[in-house]
Amino acid sequence: MNSVRSTFCIGIMVVSVFSCGRTHGAELLIGTAAADITPDRPVPLTGMKTVRVSEGILSRCTANVLALESRDGEKVLDQAILVSCDLCVIRSMRSRCT
Repeated sequence: MNSVRSTFCIGIMVVSVFSCGRTHGAELLIGTAAADITPDRPVPLTGMKTVRVSEGILSRCTANVLALESRDGEKVLDQAILVSCDLCVIRSMRSRCT
């Protein structure tokens, strides 16, 4: 089911890029990536009334990326990057890194 949904979404985005008048004759570059982001230790679970800590892995968590770029020769016309993560919350790491 996920591959069907991904193919459908990519198809819609490709049609969107090609339907723009200024991309006539342009080439479309598409890149994808996926990574396993499942924690390797117990973590607090989000979305419950009380704090629960994971006791094991029921299903792996992934991050998926789709990058689109339209070009006319060497000139970049449009760019888009879409990120999808199996998470409820993405907290800022800025304060932890500095």
